Amino acid sequence: MSVGQNSSSQWKTWRLAVAAILVASQIAALAMGSSQQTAASLVMLASIGGVCIAAALLCWRSARSFDKGQDARRVWMLIMLMPIADLIVQIGYSLPGLLGNRESEQLTLPIANASSSLSRILAAAAFFMMFRVYKKTGLRLNLRPVDYVAMVSVILIGIASIVLSDRVTGMIAGNDDSLRRMLLLTGVPLVVALIPCAVFGVMIWRYAAEMGGGLVAKAWRSILLYTVLWTVRIVYAGVLTFFITDSNSIRRLIVPLMLINWILLTAQYLIFLGASYQYEACTGAIEMEGEMSIMPS
Repeated sequence: MSVGQNSSSQWKTWRLAVAAILVASQIAALAMGSSQQTAASLVMLASIGGVCIAAALLCWRSARSFDKGQDARRVWMLIMLMPIADLIVQIGYSLPGLLGNRESEQLTLPIANASSSLSRILAAAAFFMMFRVYKKTGLRLNLRPVDYVAMVSVILIGIASIVLSDRVTGMIAGNDDSLRRMLLLTGVPLVVALIPCAVFGVMIWRYAAEMGGGLVAKAWRSILLYTVLWTVRIVYAGVLTFFITDSNSIRRLIVPLMLINWILLTAQYLIFLGASYQYEACTGAIEMEGEMSIMPS
């Protein structure tokens, strides 16, 4: 077996291991139930935190594979902020329950939302920068019907998430109008920024696929799906609020509500997947010749 094949096999093993850990942690948290809510929250926080840190480190290492001043280096540095912000969000939303101090939500939740919104705004700029990098190669962007369908779908999902974001924040904040306003103020920019992220993500993925596909195309496809899942999660949570009227309805909807966590886990795994594909491409130098113009010199 060649060195490249051996490295590829190791990466596949690592990716499967991370997926298995995420699934096992979610199952363990569910098994603990409400009687061990603190322990279950810590298990979820540890598993998602580990994946976020791993994704951020891989993005950072990928960025450093490019020369200083290259747009691709800046792009992956900005993408690195997304899993970091996701970890801040997870901590911000988990901390009040872990501390048994709901009053701290006034501070932790807006900070979590604001960090996530800022990271998505920077990511939208990063995606636009990467789009320009590919455009400078001179390759014509040949969007296919499925790409247009994907972009229109993403825009519609994004609009739906903006419309439903008020219901989601209302479910989180409860009767606290002040917290609700703060969550809306800090959360809506996140939803708005995800729309250009996903649209440019489709274009970048198509460029990467046209230039040979391979690991770079897989990386951008994973990042694209990650951004889409974040908007889907908001829409899904917003739709569920129409069916939640009292504590009894929450018990009846326990399985659909658990799906929110599974969507989150899948999204975090996808950004780890994208970062791992990009880093493998940068270190393995096994992308096809068509992509060499955006690879480290």
